[in-house]
Amino acid sequence: MPVEHTVAEGEHLWKIAQRYYNDGYKWVKIAQANNLSNPNFIYPGQKLTIPKIEVPETLEGQIEALGGKIEGDEYTVQKGDDLCKIAIRAYGDCTKGWEIARVNHLANPHLIHPGNVLKIPRD
Repeated sequence: MPVEHTVAEGEHLWKIAQRYYNDGYKWVKIAQANNLSNPNFIYPGQKLTIPKIEVPETLEGQIEALGGKIEGDEYTVQKGDDLCKIAIRAYGDCTKGWEIARVNHLANPHLIHPGNVLKIPRD
């Protein structure tokens, strides 16, 4: 990597990221590498650069690479954060980002800003 990918009929960035990184949430990296103004709009035949990204082999390594474990029940959003990264740091599970969004009544879970204080639900 990086490699070039030609978009096939029915593909979307999540599916492409799943193919190359085994992680659909990495679609953001593909969108950024290709300067896509609207990542929801890609078309068959379009050439996309699939960037090389370093992926830690262990969950502990991934948490450390993202900034360390979140222990408390609140978290202040930092530049570059998204709910997936926060959920990995808080729970070790990206999909729990939806729970953070629900508890914080986020109308658009993809839109958080540095300085926002989020509740981190704990069982």
